[in-house]
Amino acid sequence: MNSDLLPTLALTFKARGAKPAGGVDLATLQEFEAQHGVNMPDELRAYFLTVNGMVDSNGDSELYLFLPLKDLRPRSETPGLPSGRNDRLFIIVDYMISSWFYAIDLNEGPTWGAVFWDVGPDDLHLRWPSFAEFITDYIRHPDGLLR
Repeated sequence: MNSDLLPTLALTFKARGAKPAGGVDLATLQEFEAQHGVNMPDELRAYFLTVNGMVDSNGDSELYLFLPLKDLRPRSETPGLPSGRNDRLFIIVDYMISSWFYAIDLNEGPTWGAVFWDVGPDDLHLRWPSFAEFITDYIRHPDGLLR
């Protein structure tokens, strides 16, 4: 991942009216991974250790809410989405107060670290092969996330 990407993301949050939550410590991150039986890709770990989502539950001016680690939850535990399925997909961004979501795959399989556009219970679309590509699109053109 480009070393400027996370500082640029934090600045983008601020420019769009949102405050970065600030990084978690490594022990908190490791506790999350152990609790959920997952291993995060390095770029996602770096994100939570430095930026860690947004503070304001309203999100940014574009209506994106990047969730801090404390609010990260499996897709199967999200109201309105199927329970007991896709336990390794975690909602990482909420768009327009739960109109739809963006979920990251933390299952160490072929789509590990990929970000899905999550439009509904059985409507998942693999859109970004990595979290870095997802946040790059968010920084460059947030309307590009609405594909």
